[in-house]
Amino acid sequence: MFVVLKSLNNLKNITIEIENENYYKPYGITRDPETKNYIIILNYKCKMCNSICNTIHFRHKFMDWTSGNDDIDKFIQDNQLSEHIYYGINSIYINNALEWIPYDRLYIAKDEFGKIYQANWIDGEIEYWDNGNWKRYNQNMFVVLKRLNNLKNITTEIENEV
Repeated sequence: MFVVLKSLNNLKNITIEIENENYYKPYGITRDPETKNYIIILNYKCKMCNSICNTIHFRHKFMDWTSGNDDIDKFIQDNQLSEHIYYGINSIYINNALEWIPYDRLYIAKDEFGKIYQANWIDGEIEYWDNGNWKRYNQNMFVVLKRLNNLKNITTEIENEV
């Protein structure tokens, strides 16, 4: 069994800090004998699904990427955090999660159709989590790229496309 250890930053608001833990169920509190810091012990399972669901894997990968735009990052992360467990025949599959796709993972076709471009997405879609990595399918799939023009309303523009 795995647990998550999280430092308690504000002992005066310990109740609020524990109640605000949205993702993991709290088990208890301990104290590091060397640093004297208090640590909350949390169940590694998702509170909502009661299993190690996709949102946990997405959450652990948030530090590994950025779009360079806080609004886009938050929009993608919020979408990923809503991607709770979805069971397939033999595994747990991703239903509809968005992800940040680095531009260098696309091979851009030369043809241009107005403001829409065609590209070959080298990695393909996330299918499920397996031993610390996302397994993917539809590698080298063709996708359509649409230029997002209004950065002030970026999340609205993306939501309209989704």
